[in-house]
Amino acid sequence: MNEVKEVLRKISDLLENIGEIYWNNKIRSFVDAKDDPNITELKSLFGRMGSLNDIYICSENGHKISEKEEVIYNKKLVELIE
Repeated sequence: MNEVKEVLRKISDLLENIGEIYWNNKIRSFVDAKDDPNITELKSLFGRMGSLNDIYICSENGHKISEKEEVIYNKKLVELIE
C-alpha cells in the first residue's frame, strides 16, 4: 500500500502546485492518514461524473499555470491516475 500512498502524494503535490484546493485536500487526507487507504473510499475519487478523472487543469478553471503548462500538467495528472 506504500506504492498507492506514494502515487497519491505525487498527485497531491501536483494539485497543490497548481492551486487546486478541493481535490488536493481530498487526496491529502488519504496520504496523511495513519492507516492504509480504504479501497472503497479511494475508488470513489475516480471514474464517476465529477470525479478526479474529470478535472481539467487550466488557468480558466482557476489553476495557477500558464497556457503553455496546461498540456504538461494534464498529461502528468493522467499518467499518475492511470
